[in-house]
Amino acid sequence: ELRAVVPAATEVRTVALDLQSFASTREAAEEVGAIATRAGGLDVLANNAGVMAMKDVRTADGFDVQMQTNQLSHALLTRLLMPQLEAAACSRGEARVVFHSSAARDISGLDLSPAFFERCSVGTLGGDDVSFWRQALGWAKAGPWIRYHMSKLANSAYAMALHEQLQARGSRVKSLACDPGASRTELENTSLKHGKLPTWLPGVNKFITQSAADGSSNIILACFSPEAESGDLYMPSKVLTGPPKKSISRGEPVKRGTEMLTTSAENKDLAWRMSHVALGPEPDFAW
Repeated sequence: ELRAVVPAATEVRTVALDLQSFASTREAAEEVGAIATRAGGLDVLANNAGVMAMKDVRTADGFDVQMQTNQLSHALLTRLLMPQLEAAACSRGEARVVFHSSAARDISGLDLSPAFFERCSVGTLGGDDVSFWRQALGWAKAGPWIRYHMSKLANSAYAMALHEQLQARGSRVKSLACDPGASRTELENTSLKHGKLPTWLPGVNKFITQSAADGSSNIILACFSPEAESGDLYMPSKVLTGPPKKSISRGEPVKRGTEMLTTSAENKDLAWRMSHVALGPEPDFAW
């Protein structure tokens, strides 16, 4: 489908990547790195893929399946490809890494907790039989949606922490985040199966959600808009739907009293620190 809409001279390459495996992530980073090196660097890394409201299970690496898929493997991919991002930034003026967060970054109002970034046994992060509303209102401290919340808040807080790291060393690589709002995608299927969503919700979904295409407009702007700056977060203007707007600009909330979880110094530090504790020291993290 992509080849059908891009210019004939455009080369489209596919690289296999299983975000639930650090080994696969390293293999993919090596392949992408080689391709990008031949092109003079990597202009945009869009950390987009994710899962939602999955069972309380672990990857082969021992981490919560949502945290590794949505955050840890993306952090690993980013640090392994940083040399190629820096190469593009140096030769072409800028490069970007974008983390796809979610409106769920604010669900429950809970700050990040180290436990969700650590190796642990199956069923120890709230299990699966927890009411959606108890989680959404913050009455439950763990469960499928709290685990999702932790991974999506980790995305946005990590993006802001990376922004600060890059700015401190004078890099031209930009770090941004985005939120697709309530978009109609296949993620709803796992939400109904494992996330204990109310059974009536799918019936009203078309009235409170937007298309996947509209939801993608936020990540497209973060990746390609000439007005996008490092430390920005794009989200729908009506919270769950609507045209994109910046809710965070250059690391600071656009509107006072909003985005407090993402811009919290404690959450940024924890997302950064615990992600790299989970990944371990890497000699190829070119800072």
